[in-house]
Amino acid sequence: DLSGLQDGNHTLTVRIVSQTGVIIKEKTTKFYLQKYDCKAYLESPKLNHFNSTINIKGWEMSEMDNSYIKVYIDDKDMNVNFNRMERQDVIDAIKNYGGQDMNLTPGFNGKIDISSISNGKHTMSIKIYSKFNEVIYSYKNNICIKACLPTYYNQADQRWADVVFGLSSMQKTGCAPTSMAMAFSTILSKNILPTDVANYLYYQTDQFNRNMKGTSGLGIIYASNYYGIKYTPLSSKQELANVLSSGRIVYVAMGNGRFATPFYNHAIVLHSYSNGNTMAYDPLKLENNTYVSIDQLWSEQSKDYDDYRGGSNFYSLEGYF
Repeated sequence: DLSGLQDGNHTLTVRIVSQTGVIIKEKTTKFYLQKYDCKAYLESPKLNHFNSTINIKGWEMSEMDNSYIKVYIDDKDMNVNFNRMERQDVIDAIKNYGGQDMNLTPGFNGKIDISSISNGKHTMSIKIYSKFNEVIYSYKNNICIKACLPTYYNQADQRWADVVFGLSSMQKTGCAPTSMAMAFSTILSKNILPTDVANYLYYQTDQFNRNMKGTSGLGIIYASNYYGIKYTPLSSKQELANVLSSGRIVYVAMGNGRFATPFYNHAIVLHSYSNGNTMAYDPLKLENNTYVSIDQLWSEQSKDYDDYRGGSNFYSLEGYF
């Protein structure tokens, strides 16, 4: 009878015991108990860096009625009041999870006030409970609060993904102008779009999608000069740690590893510093927007000559005033 056990991991032990109470033989096995199944999807948030609020939106289908949602930051219940909504699109698409009878309002949205939470890295957990207070779904992710980069762009954004400059499109080879746009917008406190940077690099230089697909290492230098950004090439991990600790943004050309492949290098930006780690902002893969060690970043930097044409793969960026 498992009715008294909560969903989750358990250990079953069988013992053969003598009449005097001595354990003659013992065997154990682990099993996972999930009495009530649930399928859930988060439509928001898609990023993991925030300033004052986090908007949560999604849906869940449960085999049990009256399920409820809680949000935790660093294991603290944020006491979010969720609005529940009808979602016929979800009812029509998701089968074998209780159906409409059990899920009258599968949609949910809520807002978390994080204005009182300290700067830096935190862990956000979203848990869905059955009416018996058992966790039937959970989601966990690292988030960055306040000290993080306020402007994020993605090269696959539908506004410019298919815009072609010379040899290729923004989605395929626009990582450098997209990363520069993130950094420049933040430093100058104005909206500089990825296509703005791409237009400059393509039409006023030959460093983007002209002689090769993508952007050469001179691109960050030319674009920084054009937008009035002070750039400093970095030559060591210690320099990298120092400028990140000071609050500056760093533009990086990455090679094979977490952010790139043996055949396609990639540009990203870095911001903030904590115990040897920094927040990385990938202009293509959202799952890479997280804390990464400086050791890993330095070891996986690009080894391509074209990326190193400016004298470094790492550039500290800041305003002149």
